[in-house]
Amino acid sequence: MTTHGRGPSGVVKERHGKHYPVVRYYDETGKRRERWLPATKTKTAARKALRDALHSQDHGTWQPSAEPMTYGEFLTGRWLPSLQNQVRETTLTGYARHVRVYLVPQLGGVRLDRLTGADLAAFYGRLRQEGVKGKPLAENTVARIHATVSRSLADAVEARLRTTNPARDLPRNARPRQGRSGGVTLRYWTADQLGAFLGHVQAQEARFYPLARLAAYTAMRRGEVVGLRWQDVDLDAGHLSVRHTITAVDDPNGGGMRVIHGEPKSGKGRRVDLDQETVAVLKSWKAQQAQDRLALGGAWPAHGLVFTRENGGLFHPDTASTVHDRLVKATGLPRLTFHGLRHTHATILLANGVPVKVVSERLGHATVQITLDTYGHVIPGLQGQAVDVFTKALGGA
Repeated sequence: MTTHGRGPSGVVKERHGKHYPVVRYYDETGKRRERWLPATKTKTAARKALRDALHSQDHGTWQPSAEPMTYGEFLTGRWLPSLQNQVRETTLTGYARHVRVYLVPQLGGVRLDRLTGADLAAFYGRLRQEGVKGKPLAENTVARIHATVSRSLADAVEARLRTTNPARDLPRNARPRQGRSGGVTLRYWTADQLGAFLGHVQAQEARFYPLARLAAYTAMRRGEVVGLRWQDVDLDAGHLSVRHTITAVDDPNGGGMRVIHGEPKSGKGRRVDLDQETVAVLKSWKAQQAQDRLALGGAWPAHGLVFTRENGGLFHPDTASTVHDRLVKATGLPRLTFHGLRHTHATILLANGVPVKVVSERLGHATVQITLDTYGHVIPGLQGQAVDVFTKALGGA
């Protein structure tokens, strides 16, 4: 630590009825930092603690170091337990997986207070090049891992275990970002290919057809489709509300996969309009479900889900993907995941001139920028169409 010719300074700050001595210092780059010392009950005690710290700083003996624990010890022993009942279960499960699979194996041995931006940049580089077991990770996956790292280090700073968050100081060109392709091609079908697939499903797997059609015609996420409830569907008005999801996650206690219920990814619901044919398909499916329920008797579950098995059991998200993959393979069409139906919906809309904001709302993206980052490759091709439309509007050829 250095003062770069500037004297020591500090201030006492009050938060939630407690008084915090805050030492201001300059790091090796000359940037001013703040180190919050433990809170005291009185302002007088805080001022004394601040004077002692400033005296140590002035004599070169004060160091803004954290507790001598490793990053792995912090993540598993302090950070993850502190998030219990503080974040959504799916969010906590995602954090725990990142910690277990990526962070502890590769960064867990680094001391928490010595973890640097250079360490993180090298870590992200390895994920992009090698990933896990030699399989490189997509840029969006690296970005999600980066978000976990940034959140954990921000909490470490708040807990006075670090003075800075290196994840937030990375150079812009080194910071993982959602939406960057990272060399991964977004896969989707043309309208004709989608029509061929749905025709095959309707002929070969009638019970799966309503689910597949709804996914294709609404761009709902897998968890949103299998988690859809009849109470959120208005067939007379021709629309539905996305308010509930079902997600399959790793059990952090080693119990394999488990299913959890929750809210949509964005944290808020959205309305999705339906075409008349999809409404008709859902009405027919509702009648089929009523027959299944009658045949089963009084043992039908009370979850109210739209898509169920013959016995009323929920349609597991992974099962939806498995059935979808099998049907795609049988058609001979280019390989496309269940999530690819969502990409197909979006690209067809954009290619046919639907405004990006409308597409973004239909997809349930938190911001229009996410839509632009994800489907920007479609938009440049619309420039020529826009020129033709404008020219014709003015009477041109």
